[in-house]
Amino acid sequence: MRTIRTKVYKFDELSEQAKQVAIEENRDINVDWDWYELMFEGFKEQLEEVGFYDVDIFFRGFYSQGDGASFDGKINPLKFAETENEKRVAKLIDSGLLEGFTIEKTSYANHYSHEKTRYVDVWRDDRENIDSVLVSLCEKIEAKRLELSKQIYNDLYKAYEELQSDEFVSETLIANNYEFLSNGKMY
Repeated sequence: MRTIRTKVYKFDELSEQAKQVAIEENRDINVDWDWYELMFEGFKEQLEEVGFYDVDIFFRGFYSQGDGASFDGKINPLKFAETENEKRVAKLIDSGLLEGFTIEKTSYANHYSHEKTRYVDVWRDDRENIDSVLVSLCEKIEAKRLELSKQIYNDLYKAYEELQSDEFVSETLIANNYEFLSNGKMY
């Protein structure tokens, strides 16, 4: 039988070169779980403030074709119109033209999640007679949906980059009391 003794170090005890090895080897430590779930809750609250509800958020990223964010859900046109200061919507509500607004998945949205994989739709039996104000409202809702989808993706990207930064990776390695060999490899 033989005994091997290995000297281990806390992150702060490593040389600068070994610290860089430890950081690079653990770059994904803060994003190898569903790190975005708390952000999704905040996004859902933001979306509700402008009239989107029962929302499911999807994203795929980063650095590949088809990356982006989008969401499915329903739309409260009155709340949306109020946030956009759209006065003409009251007439539509009185006439019952504002039922059935949804966000639907496009037919070509397979494994992608970017903002163009969804669209705003309004269900009406008499599509030919859709009022021009309703068409205008749909266009505004769609523009807002696109804007918010891009914002969600940009916010996710910034958070992802921050979580993978040297500073955040170092903080995680220190906070969890990980031990390393002198070359920076985790023990």
